[in-house]
Amino acid sequence: ITVLTITAVLCLSHVAQAGNIVQDFDNPGGTPYQVFGSAVAPIAGGPTGDFGRLTEAIGSQNGRIAFDATATGDAYDIIYGSFDFLIRPLEEGVNQADGIGFFLLPTLGLNAQGTAGDFTYNALESEDAMVNGGLGIGFPIYRNNADNNNVLLTWDGVQASTQLAPFDISTPEYHRADFTMIFRNGGVDISLNLTQDINGAASSPASIHNNLHIDGVDPYDFRIGFTGRTGGEVSEQQIDNISLNVATLTDPLHWDGDIGLW
Repeated sequence: ITVLTITAVLCLSHVAQAGNIVQDFDNPGGTPYQVFGSAVAPIAGGPTGDFGRLTEAIGSQNGRIAFDATATGDAYDIIYGSFDFLIRPLEEGVNQADGIGFFLLPTLGLNAQGTAGDFTYNALESEDAMVNGGLGIGFPIYRNNADNNNVLLTWDGVQASTQLAPFDISTPEYHRADFTMIFRNGGVDISLNLTQDINGAASSPASIHNNLHIDGVDPYDFRIGFTGRTGGEVSEQQIDNISLNVATLTDPLHWDGDIGLW
């Protein structure tokens, strides 16, 4: 994996939506999903209504929420979206584990995981968000792990980047992750922001990456999945307000393909 950073700006007024995923667990409809392991959804009582729970604060849980594929084909240039997540330890800093993973699961090819149903990932640490043939974002919080409170970007089962989160992500509040993935220059440029306490004080979004380039990544057929895990130490782990769009460029005059800037 080759990783480098490019500074650029995406103007979403120049894209056309090709497919999307929307699920807030509040009302019938939205993108179909299934729950596996310890996961339960919908559950009432969240700050914005119903939510999905990946794990309770109980040991040795492994929960997965898998969404059906809603758009197929690889004729797109951009993926952008957001989701809210909560990782509430039983006892912050003393008894907390293990974190949440977000996966863009391949649905075709050598590493295909189908268009619906349960999914697999690499190794035991679901919070590292590593899957063969796909992209992932991980949020590990186990204090005895070197990746604690980091944000991981992965491709094809390998960690491409790890950055310390700008605030403690294992707290009783919901935080928001928003991301943009632009496929260009022989790979993908990933921008990722985190917003603290999205339903409360809601700080300004903090940039984790601004167009981090991962070489060798082409658009691929995918669906999304979330995982949460506990072990000897535990946390309640939830997700909510999921939105993802797959889009194509509509205004090539605003795009410089040689240097990859708007």
